[in-house]
Amino acid sequence: MATTTITNKPQQARSIALVGATGHIGKPILSALLAPALHKITVLTRADSPGVFPASSPSLTVHRVPSYDDQSTLTPLLASIDVLIVAVSFTAYAVQTPLFRAAAAAGVKYILPCEFGGDPHARGFRAHLDVFTEKEPYRALIEELGVSSWIGVCTGPWFDFTMGIGGFGIDVKGKTALMLGSSGGEGAEGPGGFGMQKASVTTYKRVGEMVAQLLSLPEDKLAEHRNQWVYLTSWAVSQRELLESAMRVAGADREAWSVTEITVEQLLATAREKMSRQETFMEGRLSLLLLVFGEGLGGDFGGKVLDAKDFGLDEEDLDEVMREVIG
Repeated sequence: MATTTITNKPQQARSIALVGATGHIGKPILSALLAPALHKITVLTRADSPGVFPASSPSLTVHRVPSYDDQSTLTPLLASIDVLIVAVSFTAYAVQTPLFRAAAAAGVKYILPCEFGGDPHARGFRAHLDVFTEKEPYRALIEELGVSSWIGVCTGPWFDFTMGIGGFGIDVKGKTALMLGSSGGEGAEGPGGFGMQKASVTTYKRVGEMVAQLLSLPEDKLAEHRNQWVYLTSWAVSQRELLESAMRVAGADREAWSVTEITVEQLLATAREKMSRQETFMEGRLSLLLLVFGEGLGGDFGGKVLDAKDFGLDEEDLDEVMREVIG
């Protein structure tokens, strides 16, 4: 498709299909893709979905399909598509199989499968909470079909979601904080270094903005990411920095907060104990998200990220975003 120039940077218009456009990640991706009116966007959604989409956008087409299981129905809808983005929830990963087969039959060049999570190369984190293995067969299928190329998007924990559920160890309503550190507080973090290890986290909005910018790259630049991972982040931030921001935004008396220090070993023991009981299994599993702040576990991938400034995006203000999440 045509190449144009916006803000003195070459950008290429593409035909992009999005599945999961009403979800936490799909919604900001759709919004960001529509903002410059550069791309032609096709949303695929189930016929029974209550999702509402912008009616006034001339660059948006919505196709409501009975299901995602019928490849013969999906293939014609993807016939003129350059990029397929799948942003469904973890309970719906299986819909990717017929979608990717239809994409191959239609000749779709790029697929962004349902990744949008942590660093798959973070072996330390994966050893304790493997949320990556179940995604691997879908990337393998793309390669096996041999038509499309995948681009895996790594975001780290979604700030909005994880902060909202206390997954960073900070409960604003309860005024409690759980600061993670290495055994005895020693190690690379130094004595008393609980809560000082940084992790890469990304807001929903920044995910959408960066995906839109990535897919606007000229073909030679986008092709550099074929069958590769791209890393996006809003900040590399520590628990202590998050706690300070939450305190500023909430206007809470510091003396009212209860801060507890815990080692990785203690966290793992507590999580495993909860996961051994059905009624607290999910609570235990969610508590393991705190491991992104574990020393050497791979939660900080700051050295790999695409620089938002290179795409003309300003750095996000932590306190402003914190206010939106906890306010």
